[in-house]
Amino acid sequence: MEHEMTYYSLYKWYKKEFEKLGWVVTSTDEEKKSQYKKRLYKLYKHLENAYTIYTDQDKLHDIKVMLKKTKTLIKYIS
Repeated sequence: MEHEMTYYSLYKWYKKEFEKLGWVVTSTDEEKKSQYKKRLYKLYKHLENAYTIYTDQDKLHDIKVMLKKTKTLIKYIS
C-alpha cells in the first residue's frame, strides 16, 4: 500500500463506489466499467490492509462487512 488510510476515508470511498453502481450498470462505455472494477479492487485491497491494522472491534466488524459487500459488488460487476 502506498499509505494507510483512515477508517473515515475508507468508509467514504466505499460509500461512493456503491453509489456509482447504478450508473455503471447502465453505462455502455466498457472503459468506464473497467476503470470502476479497478477502483473496486483497489478499495478491496485497502480494506484488507485496514483489517490487519485496526484493533477496535467495532471498526473491525464494519471493515469486515465492507469487505464482504465490496467482494459481492466485484462479482456482480464482473
